[in-house]
Amino acid sequence: PNATGTPRASRGFVAAVISLTMTAVGSVVLSLPQVFAECGAVGGVAALAGFAALTDASLVILARAARTVDARTYEQTVTRVVGPTGGKTLRICLCVLLFGTLVSLQIIAADLAAPVVESLMYHDSAAGGFWSSRGVINVGVLALVYPLSLLENLSQLAAASSAAFFVMIGVAGVLVTRFAEAGFPVAADVALVGTNPRAIALALPVGALAYTCHFNVVEIARELRRDRGAATSGVGRDAVDAVDATNAPDRDEQPGPERRAKKKQTRRDDEAMIRVVVWLVAFPFYAVFATVGYLGFGRDVSGDVLTEWI
Repeated sequence: PNATGTPRASRGFVAAVISLTMTAVGSVVLSLPQVFAECGAVGGVAALAGFAALTDASLVILARAARTVDARTYEQTVTRVVGPTGGKTLRICLCVLLFGTLVSLQIIAADLAAPVVESLMYHDSAAGGFWSSRGVINVGVLALVYPLSLLENLSQLAAASSAAFFVMIGVAGVLVTRFAEAGFPVAADVALVGTNPRAIALALPVGALAYTCHFNVVEIARELRRDRGAATSGVGRDAVDAVDATNAPDRDEQPGPERRAKKKQTRRDDEAMIRVVVWLVAFPFYAVFATVGYLGFGRDVSGDVLTEWI
């Protein structure tokens, strides 16, 4: 245990859950009410549950594959399992995915920050100014976020991930509170199931992207194992990682039953983390956020639900 009496393994599990959750939860959550507008209230929940099941299964497979080939990253896992061509293809796909995600985040930051800056600095939310311009806000966001990409491991993102986690919970709380204060008004055009196949087909990929956290699950699971090893062995995380990196003899000479038990515990830890993130955090959070946004604003809800308040 640490100085506070909290076992390091437990703290590591919580940190892993928050980090993986915040890898998945991003700007897409603001578009989920519009997904429900196309799929319907019941259809939207069913779609989210289906994507949660697919995400759960695929994350478990990926974590198992990484352990099997002793890979440190998603890219390394794919390269060792399917070869260099697969690794290069994955790198291209990740560049496309993450570039699109970052562009959407920049757009949302500028859209939401501009009215706040205008009201604070110019005392008029309708007045424009240099400091509320899209270019200045985007540069500011980049200056704040880019240094986070230079950190050596994901555990160093714990503080930022925790802050982002509570911000998202706060945003959801505001949405639900405003809906309750208004008397839970349900828009007249709310439907249980969508009827336009083309619109549903275009909306479903947005719902699928809400769970995209595969590119970090390998590193997060590995760091969780390091925390577990440090807690059980009494040595630091760096020492445990050094043993992993060098394949030290003392690890190879462990008795067979002990090694099997350790592997079984590792597999349970990884899968427990994935299940908690997918089913106990992400799915209920998405379902509540999207349902309240759809019921409150109806069929014409914006692709960025926060702009409804602006």
